[in-house]
Amino acid sequence: MADEFDVDGAIAEAISLLNYYGFELDDNNATEVVHFWQTIYPTAWLRMAVLEALYRGRYKQISVEEILRSWQKWDRVRCNFDLEFESLICSKVEEQTPFSLSDPPQGNLEKSIELRELTGEVAANEVVSAVPETYEKLKAIAIEQGQILTEEQED
Repeated sequence: MADEFDVDGAIAEAISLLNYYGFELDDNNATEVVHFWQTIYPTAWLRMAVLEALYRGRYKQISVEEILRSWQKWDRVRCNFDLEFESLICSKVEEQTPFSLSDPPQGNLEKSIELRELTGEVAANEVVSAVPETYEKLKAIAIEQGQILTEEQED
């Protein structure tokens, strides 16, 4: 069926986006984080939440978690980006090394997230500008797509 949701593909894309754009994942890796999110939120939301965080310029694990919590509260996805942004961002994500999607990760990710939620800890600098490396990747994508003018084109 064409309408079936590709769970493994969505998980792999979420992991690839987190890695490629250099999200701050506390002391965890992208695979662990995505597997943990899967236990709490609908799998179909994970990739979209990472894209929404990218669109908002928020490159931290907690930012994606805040987006997922707000969607859970509303009981629906609320994306601000459009299909053009999505295709632009996803077109440059390199294929990642294959990993096992069936083996749940080990670690204390659940404890660190629960502790942060219990203490209400939210960093004052939660809204951060893009990491320079990520900014350069996004700028290169935009230039390739002809979205912005380079200095030479302006003259």
